[in-house]
Amino acid sequence: MATFPEIYDQILKSVSSTREAQDWSSTSDVIALILSKVNQHQDLEKLARKIRDKKVPKFMCEGFREKAKKSFQDKNYELALALYSKLIEFSHECEDEPSGKDLIYQGFCNRSATLFRMGSFRECLEDVEAALCHSKGNKADYLLHERKARCLLGLGSDIRQAEECFRVSLELAKQAQVGAQMLEAMEKKMKQFLDSPRKEAVPQGSQISSLSVVNMASMEQNTDICYEPELGRFLRARRNIEPGEVVIFEDPLVAFTQCDAQTKKSKACHHCMNSLGRAPFPSPIVKGIYFCSWTCVQSALEGYHKHEAIILSDYVEHLNMEISSTSGVMFLALRAVVLRPWAFYMSPDAQEIAKNSDTQFTVRDQKDELLHRDEAELRFLTSLVDHESHSDPSERLQIAVRAVILAKSLAFTHYVHHAEGELEFLSQLLYRFQLSIAYNIHSVYHVGGNISGDIPLEQVGSALYKEAVYLNHSCSPNTSRFFLGNKIILVAKRVINKGEEVSNNYGIHHEQMSRDQRRSLLRNKYKFECGCEACERDLPILPQIPISLPKGLGKQLDRLLQSYQRSFQNGDLTQARMECERYLKKLHRSGVVSPHKNYNFGSIALNSCWWAMIAQESETKDAIGHL
Repeated sequence: MATFPEIYDQILKSVSSTREAQDWSSTSDVIALILSKVNQHQDLEKLARKIRDKKVPKFMCEGFREKAKKSFQDKNYELALALYSKLIEFSHECEDEPSGKDLIYQGFCNRSATLFRMGSFRECLEDVEAALCHSKGNKADYLLHERKARCLLGLGSDIRQAEECFRVSLELAKQAQVGAQMLEAMEKKMKQFLDSPRKEAVPQGSQISSLSVVNMASMEQNTDICYEPELGRFLRARRNIEPGEVVIFEDPLVAFTQCDAQTKKSKACHHCMNSLGRAPFPSPIVKGIYFCSWTCVQSALEGYHKHEAIILSDYVEHLNMEISSTSGVMFLALRAVVLRPWAFYMSPDAQEIAKNSDTQFTVRDQKDELLHRDEAELRFLTSLVDHESHSDPSERLQIAVRAVILAKSLAFTHYVHHAEGELEFLSQLLYRFQLSIAYNIHSVYHVGGNISGDIPLEQVGSALYKEAVYLNHSCSPNTSRFFLGNKIILVAKRVINKGEEVSNNYGIHHEQMSRDQRRSLLRNKYKFECGCEACERDLPILPQIPISLPKGLGKQLDRLLQSYQRSFQNGDLTQARMECERYLKKLHRSGVVSPHKNYNFGSIALNSCWWAMIAQESETKDAIGHL
């Protein structure tokens, strides 16, 4: 049976020499030709059947259960946690499906007990919910509700929630006929828990959410989305924006988490890109895919996950570094489509939107035009610049082949019918979305180690944002980019004056290379001729950047930098961040013009603060409830 890359290669080879592909006078004709070839290929249907294969013997799953039980009894909770996680993962693939489902229930029940013993109340609650979702009226469910109540008390939650869980626990215990003596003991114990001194609620905030500067609601008040023929859509400051102010804080429209090519496992949560923590949730349908919570598992299953399963399973199994970049765009395009049911695309309004491209449309127009959210998002997707006319014919053909194979896979997941007309229309959507998403996505990074020196960033995925997409590239940007899970944070790195364009950077900076090198790279990779300020002024590379300062200013800046370093080393990130902001404001108010090496020092320090705050936020989420 052929793999997805092999099917792709075979189809591409069979259509490359045809007149339709070489002339490319009509995209619809090329897609119809590719679809006829894909319809003749039997291996895609075999891949669809393969993901439903169950291969793990029951005794192997039971072996994990018994080892985990022994570790729990020995109070080796870390090992028990790892073994119960293995039990859950392998039970999804158990060849005896009814036994597998029961073992999954047991796995979540017992892992929740382990997490409770470890004081990980928030993680325990997620496992309790997962166990209850896998329960078929199990007699032990009363224990889960009691555990849930105790976790809620441990977290300082509303006591009424805990009381309700205790009430349900008692009711289920009666139904399970545990006996009068046991019920009496339970009631006594519950009364003790409810009457015991209350713990204060665990604070949900952290360094980021507690910062007064992070005013997410002010994003639209601070910027305007503008349009000019040469620049396209871009953001312009509506007022003076100070260093350290958040310009954008945004959830993605669609996002895709990468898998590690060596371990063949998710680098972060497949749904929200947060850290997986020590008790991850395996996908019930795709081996190697993990989630950070049961909540994320449910959200993914209710939305896109079942529709990406065929291609995703094969992607994980045969992953290598060469296919990781194109796969992100491919899966983002698939998710962009399945955000809405297929019936939506069959409506006359949606078909009309899909045929056109309004390059001046912005997501803020939705409010003015009172558009339905689905229609607005489709207009947004079709408004993205795709550079199709500048793309090589061979590149367009590769994208078209991937689009048709994706469309056919969606027919096997029952998202769309196998009707040829519908598959052609879906293929055209997927073709168009791949083209446009490729030039409009952001790579998502997480901190991958200690921040005491250089910031160790690791790419974990890619995402498409409805506001951040409007920031044009500059070889000398006035913002820095950070990620909290899959959320993007754009922070001003120097003063952005009223009326000035708010800019982003695509990884090509004037400090690193000459103007000719930069323009050549941007032209080849992003299909545009850069006319940013750095290119217009031909700003120098790093060794040639000015370093001289007005008399007396150097000592003032040194004191601010030393204060930042002390605060950072002491873990006072709020104070450290404020010192960085003072440093950058002092430069601006002293008349120092960028580029200048002291702006570099200040912005690098500010970046360190933000990444450290984000790392602290992630650690807080992992540790919260360990009381």
